[in-house]
Amino acid sequence: ERTPAHRFVVCLQNHDQIGNRASGDRISATLSPALLKVGAALVLLAPFTPMLFMGEEWAASTPWCYFTDHVEPELGRAVSEGRRREFSRHGWAGDVPDPQAVDTYRRSILNWAEAGTGMHHELLEWHRALIALRRARPELNDPRLTAVAVDIGGGEAAPPGALDEEPPRWLTLHR
Repeated sequence: ERTPAHRFVVCLQNHDQIGNRASGDRISATLSPALLKVGAALVLLAPFTPMLFMGEEWAASTPWCYFTDHVEPELGRAVSEGRRREFSRHGWAGDVPDPQAVDTYRRSILNWAEAGTGMHHELLEWHRALIALRRARPELNDPRLTAVAVDIGGGEAAPPGALDEEPPRWLTLHR
């Protein structure tokens, strides 16, 4: 109650969450553009300090793989083998990119050109509009967390796990 909202940083994804996935896939590899827009609205219109991971504002298609450049061959080999073992123990059946491979790094470089095309451009414009709205409406920056309430779906609180089955048709933030 005494800590202002701007002291909390919120995000949909960050470099740890993405880089520590076996293939470095981003949230945009799983969610539809419509759900990416919902997520962006929740992050950018919340009273917290928003954090966007690089390329998130246009749903970058490049992965963000875990990569290293260890000069000690033993350490590099140990990191590569350790990641494969770790994901194997968790049931991962796909390929785990070698963190020491130059190609793993190169695949992680953003393709800036895609920000100006199709769905990527649409999502970039959506983020710009949300940022402009956040700046224009002082109540969106109100740091008092006690002044925030949320309604979802039919106006009733959703039971645990309900959002896993079918997303709400609407969500309203009150401040």
